Amino acid sequence: MLDRYGQDPELMAERTRKLKRWSTTALSTLVFPGLGQLVQRRWLAGAVFGLLSIAFVVWFFAAILAVLIPYYQLAFDPDGAMPAQKDTIRWVVQMVAAFVLGGIVYIWNIVDVVKANHRLGREDGAK
Repeated sequence: MLDRYGQDPELMAERTRKLKRWSTTALSTLVFPGLGQLVQRRWLAGAVFGLLSIAFVVWFFAAILAVLIPYYQLAFDPDGAMPAQKDTIRWVVQMVAAFVLGGIVYIWNIVDVVKANHRLGREDGAK
């Protein structure tokens, strides 16, 4: 039966459910890792992805600061000693590791939300 606008209400409800499921993916992808899981009421997964993302961002910026601070100090103390190359290389490796691992967590987060959306879609269809 069609509504007064000539549309099937059940079809419109199904489209709304699909849009809501996929909006969680967009929310998770664009705003912050873990939010998509929280919208899906998957509290533990949301907390884990959120905390992992925060940890990798903090680690990345700590490594950047560890590399840059000694060089900025040279600007104010030109007679100071140059930072050891070994320390600089170690911090750059940590910076790259934090970036790569953070990217892996970010992609894993997106895959997890998409898989949960598909799983939720099948459960909605079974009802």
